[in-house]
Amino acid sequence: MLIDPERRWRPQAACRGQPPGEYFADGGGTPDKSPSAVVQAVWDQAKATCRQCPVMHQCRRDTLGEEYGVWGGYDQHQRYLIRRALPKAAKRWPRQRRLAWGRVLAEYRDRDPAVPWIDIRLLTGIPQALAMELVKEYREYKAAEVAAAPVLSLPEPEARQGEPPFPDVRGRLDAWVRHNGLVADGYYQGETADGLWLLMNVRSGKSRARKWVRREDVKFHDPKPRFYIEYKERPDGPARKPAA
Repeated sequence: MLIDPERRWRPQAACRGQPPGEYFADGGGTPDKSPSAVVQAVWDQAKATCRQCPVMHQCRRDTLGEEYGVWGGYDQHQRYLIRRALPKAAKRWPRQRRLAWGRVLAEYRDRDPAVPWIDIRLLTGIPQALAMELVKEYREYKAAEVAAAPVLSLPEPEARQGEPPFPDVRGRLDAWVRHNGLVADGYYQGETADGLWLLMNVRSGKSRARKWVRREDVKFHDPKPRFYIEYKERPDGPARKPAA
């Protein structure tokens, strides 16, 4: 996992219930400046608690964008220095890691409304210029992948009895998707080898979710290349891998 934006590890954190002053010492100054010796001593005491924390590594991974205080055994100045070094360090990342981060960051930008770059930096610790570079690289990779795939013209499905009809207008994304008694605009992310089930990224509440839906519950705005997905379990029955 690259990042857990929900920080589901927080209930296990050793700092829960402790005075916040140990982690956010008065007089800490700005992240780009080294703290005074007094503040550094307070932070070092907080870091000693971090080193005994069962979720220190998860906290460190998910709080790089935090500007102030001690998180995951790092103080605010240490995180500032790591963020400054990220663009150079990212050039040495394996391609799959760069693409994985590009996908995560693109999903933030594809939300409606899009997550601002400054908020993405606070969430992930990745500076805007690097984030834009990774998103661009990911989008170019996906565009090349789509261009190389065979195109299938899909018939328009009809609503089953009691199900809402599809709108007569185009959506902003790939297709209209019926789910939970509603119709939402969604992204196509793949399908089973027999074509009966499609994996779609749709809005669910205030966020987005990947859901398996029946083909007849999807109306594409344009023909889409088929993308077969290796899945652990069919949505409609026993586990079975798609044909090669």
